[in-house]
Amino acid sequence: MKKTILFLSLFTAQLLSYAVSITFQVNMSLQTVSPNGVHVAGSFQGWSANGTVMTDSDGDGIYTVTVDVAANTSYQFKYLNGDAWGTNESVPTACGWNDGFGGFNRYVDVVSTDLILPVVCFGSCDNCPVPTVNGCTDSNACNYDAQANTDDGSCLIIGNSCDDGNVETTNDVVDANCVCSGTAAVPTMVVLRVDMTNQTVDAAGVFVAGTFNNWDATATQLSEYQPGLYQGVLFAFPGETIQYKFLNGNTWAGTESVPVACGVDDGSGNINRALAIGADPVTANLVCFNECAACVPIPMSSVTFQVDMSNTTVSPNGVFVAGDFQGWSPNTTVMNNIGGSVYSYTAIVPTGTTLYFKYINGGDWSGAENVDFACAFNDGSGNFNRGYNVIAGNNILPLVCFGLCQACENNVTAVLRVDMSGYTPDANGVHFTTQLDNFVPDAHSMTDLGGGIWEGSMVVPANVAIQYKFVNGTNINQFETVPAECGTNINGTYFRTLTLTQDSIVDAPCFSSCVACTNEVYQYASRFPRAFPNPFSNELNFTTPHLGVPYTIYNAWGQAVAKGIVNGKTTIDTSQWPNGLYWWVLVNGARYSVIKVSGC
Repeated sequence: MKKTILFLSLFTAQLLSYAVSITFQVNMSLQTVSPNGVHVAGSFQGWSANGTVMTDSDGDGIYTVTVDVAANTSYQFKYLNGDAWGTNESVPTACGWNDGFGGFNRYVDVVSTDLILPVVCFGSCDNCPVPTVNGCTDSNACNYDAQANTDDGSCLIIGNSCDDGNVETTNDVVDANCVCSGTAAVPTMVVLRVDMTNQTVDAAGVFVAGTFNNWDATATQLSEYQPGLYQGVLFAFPGETIQYKFLNGNTWAGTESVPVACGVDDGSGNINRALAIGADPVTANLVCFNECAACVPIPMSSVTFQVDMSNTTVSPNGVFVAGDFQGWSPNTTVMNNIGGSVYSYTAIVPTGTTLYFKYINGGDWSGAENVDFACAFNDGSGNFNRGYNVIAGNNILPLVCFGLCQACENNVTAVLRVDMSGYTPDANGVHFTTQLDNFVPDAHSMTDLGGGIWEGSMVVPANVAIQYKFVNGTNINQFETVPAECGTNINGTYFRTLTLTQDSIVDAPCFSSCVACTNEVYQYASRFPRAFPNPFSNELNFTTPHLGVPYTIYNAWGQAVAKGIVNGKTTIDTSQWPNGLYWWVLVNGARYSVIKVSGC
């Protein structure tokens, strides 16, 4: 019995101690391999850093070594890119065994058979990723790339059709030299057309720019083959798709805005027209500038302008009308005399537009009328023009007097006098001027009557407000300064105003004053606060003989609608005030002043 037990023990010991082989494999394709080689170290060989060298016999970047170890045993190990500690890999936690020193080793359980370990990437749990090599992977192609693992669509089969990238060739095939080539193509004639009837065509003309002329705004001018219709002839190659835009003028400032619905994006956010070119000549559809389809005609209406020149000496060059409908040219649109002093002109303009215009006596701007502010529109630059909204049909503008808002009335003679006492009359004399004269400084000469009084006369339309000023000399700098309390505010400047129903002599005020040249009277008039005009409409003026006087304006319900300080004179915008009674209350020390005014 003892002999049997001894035999079994010896047999078991032999089974536990016999050797098996392990093949280690590491992928070093992502590493720069050390000149000292690649090694593996582990518990199977006493953790010698340089004891077990690995080799790459086929040059595929995978290093291997096979060693004999005892069967039925667990081993720890790691790979080294070199032959010394410090060149060892950092084994990831996911596939590592804690070495008890803060690091991780690889491990393997060896049983009773030889073992080949899977290939792992140095420092990784898995194999290294295979790098992508693009190329032709078709072995039948003349440009087959044995190293490629991803087909990039570049395969060329001799005799197959291809595209050599040259729009000037056709019938492209792969030849015996594995080259894609074709024969010279015949260019196709292309006609591009655009309708400009809804545009004011630039003086430089109409142009087209596109891929066919390197987007040169000046290279391809179109010709007008019918009124408002333009076309141009160019050449492109079959198979090509050209992109283009029309231009009103020969700069990019006049380029059209192509709608997205009929345009293509060039990749930079620009929308262009596009046309595919075939072998046959092509004429593109006629399109409206800025549109996808043909133009829809803008409805037009006639406008008849009329002006009465009764109060003006007509220039031998004639009477003209200038406005935005004709480019504000002072001498291109002559009016016709239709009888007496009335001149007329009829224009065709788009329905629904607003016209701005003025009449001109002669062919230059010096003869332009000074439009009465009561019916004028400020163009934003200090110029005042007439205006009219065009409706459908025939528009006949009311007959107006040159420079006035209404028709010319019966003429009357105005005799104007001014007191120059206290002033030295200019050597060139004393004058007066009106809006009918465009405020030319020396429009009307005055005669010295003696005693400082000067007199002059002119014929004016009856029942029409005339603005005027006296001039001590012939220069614009010699205009009198009309006080606000007796003046009409026109664009920040005050003018005298008269309206006559019959021949009249206007009393002589003092030059630059509201009253005669009597100091006592003028001082008396200025001793008290004044509000004017009363009743008021769009503005209300206040004057006081003192500076820094606080005031409050109350409406009929006792509500304060305005407050401020009067420094001699104050003007308030009342254009938005409701009609009714108002009270202007001033507090000057212990004294109160109350003035009732009426808004209408």
